[in-house]
Amino acid sequence: MPPHNTMWGAMLTILFLAISPGPAYSQGCAGPADGQTLICYTESWSPVEEASTCGCSHLVLPPIQLDNTFSVIDVESVSAESPAGLRRALSIGSDLASGRLAQLVTSSTDLDNLVDSVKQTMKDVAAEGVEVDASWISSSKDKRNLEKLLKALSPLTTDQLLVRLPAEANQLTAIGDLSDLSQLTDRLILATPPAESRDRPETAQLAPLMGDGAQAESVDALLDVLISLGAPAEKLVMTIPSYGYMYQLQQTHVTSPGSPALPGTEKLSRKEMCNMFTPDWLEDRNDDMTAPYAYHYLSWVAYEDELSVAVKVRRESVTNGMVCLFESQLLA
Repeated sequence: MPPHNTMWGAMLTILFLAISPGPAYSQGCAGPADGQTLICYTESWSPVEEASTCGCSHLVLPPIQLDNTFSVIDVESVSAESPAGLRRALSIGSDLASGRLAQLVTSSTDLDNLVDSVKQTMKDVAAEGVEVDASWISSSKDKRNLEKLLKALSPLTTDQLLVRLPAEANQLTAIGDLSDLSQLTDRLILATPPAESRDRPETAQLAPLMGDGAQAESVDALLDVLISLGAPAEKLVMTIPSYGYMYQLQQTHVTSPGSPALPGTEKLSRKEMCNMFTPDWLEDRNDDMTAPYAYHYLSWVAYEDELSVAVKVRRESVTNGMVCLFESQLLA
């Protein structure tokens, strides 16, 4: 059976929350459903077209970089164009690390520079919220420093303050209790690792729901860890990878997950997958109906589809919805 051509747009995240009233949109776009917030991500600084964001109430912009004084750099590359009514959030933190974060929060000068620069950048791009990418933190000390950063950024936001958490069970356990951190944020984002982050020369599915017992990065296992660490269920949102990741098999007759493959993966957009999949491709998935994959000859692709996403959302009641990243130029 060939894969369905209903795969998600391009990489990571859609979030549903209850709000009222919703933002205003043009006559050609209905906007998000009543009583829902839809937070979308983009990887491109190019102008965002309304057709690509129709249904979204919020847009998290690509990560911004900080210079040695913790001021935002390349502000001129930020496009302020987006459809009317679409709320925006900056994303910072991707270029921080343990030592740099410690330097930032222990220096009033550096912290003031960051706050002033982020405030000005938010004004320049009409952003109302902030996401802090903390997917790299790995200790309780990192967590405490992150909490100091969130307290400094909180007065700047009139909308969502989001924190992206690590998606490794060992990393989360090393961080420790998340109760205090949770109180400083509106939402905790669990961004499950994409296939391209794995360097093993074998095929791998995308974020299986239950895993096989040895698969710590399964959705169920990661959410269990977060809940046990004191993260409130109502603040947790899991991300759903919606790019496909293609491997090259070493043997045509060995096609199950974990099959020998050449090192590296190729990331595929929705359009590329829809054009590539023909009736010659075969599809399979886990018994719980998640983590689909398709293969033909030496090509093997892991992806998410509507069925796997629906199963995860129903099974993991801690999520208010699902998450979907996109690149505007890839969506029709």
